[in-house]
Amino acid sequence: MQITSYLAQSTLAASALIFLALFSGSGCTDPEQNQVKLPYEEGYIIGNEGAFGNSNASIGFHFFGGVGYNSDLVAVENQGLITGDVLQSMYTSDSLLWLVLNNSNRILILNRFSMKYLGDIQSLQLPRYLVKGQNGLYLSEWVNFSGNGQVRKINPTSGQFEGSVEVGALPEFLLAHQGKLYVPNSFSNTISVLTEQPFDKQTDIVVGDYPQACLALNGSIWVMNGGKPDWTGSFTYGSWMKLNSQGTITTEITLDQAQANPTRAVSSPDGRYGYFILDGDVWFLDAQLETVGVLISGANAYGIGVDPRNGDLIVGEAGDFANASEVAIYSNQGEFQNRFTAGIAPSSFAVNP
Repeated sequence: MQITSYLAQSTLAASALIFLALFSGSGCTDPEQNQVKLPYEEGYIIGNEGAFGNSNASIGFHFFGGVGYNSDLVAVENQGLITGDVLQSMYTSDSLLWLVLNNSNRILILNRFSMKYLGDIQSLQLPRYLVKGQNGLYLSEWVNFSGNGQVRKINPTSGQFEGSVEVGALPEFLLAHQGKLYVPNSFSNTISVLTEQPFDKQTDIVVGDYPQACLALNGSIWVMNGGKPDWTGSFTYGSWMKLNSQGTITTEITLDQAQANPTRAVSSPDGRYGYFILDGDVWFLDAQLETVGVLISGANAYGIGVDPRNGDLIVGEAGDFANASEVAIYSNQGEFQNRFTAGIAPSSFAVNP
């Protein structure tokens, strides 16, 4: 395992920004007129997955209300630094942007407002998703394509590993909630429930086929099961399942309206709705009414995110994994607002500030 230290650089950068902010406001009658602004302070961060095996993942930026798209910012802001191979997901914390690169087996760490390189965590094992819990950061890793995966705990300050717990096969979009981690094992019919303190497995819960994501919605844990795809030879429908505090399934909603498998679930800022992709359309789960439906038909969706400021949906459109695709912005009512060209397979999104 190799970890490049970024803490000192991050601290220096933060100190410099504080100094600049103080300097710009001193002796001025209008501080806002002289406010120091960073290059990527207000807009959408777009994570482009890239094509497997080509090391052409990239980060782009689109300013709120702006025209055009700022592309491949890792290279632009860091003397040609290559982002890596398959940008699986992104995570933002304070001033940091963490890029989880699945086929490069690494996490790249940037300043989220300048896109300057701060460090990386290397020698990972097919990393997937990173979340923040009460006691640290937690990373799901496939480890391999045929056996059990794991969840690793990472110290958010030092970047050091602080333990690992074995889970089921191909763990995906995990959830940190009230001191526990809910981990969907996507090549099985279980989710693993871990405790943060101590960092250990509590239990496995049998859910539906190929669970993809866990969300905290309307005061409960909901699991999105992908169902078995056609290539398995035994297609099954996807579903949503609601768990009570004892881990018992109390509600099941089968997604039998489409001969496809749901992917990439995210929650609304108020925690009432889950949004997901099914057959290229954007669907919603209303966790209060316990109903599902199509929100955006014909979206050609591949990736999805939510703007925490207003609940707008950020939708990465499916492409051919060789050329640039587009990103569309919709209101939380499904009304189209804007579209712009991004990179190859835009699938992960964040918002500054």
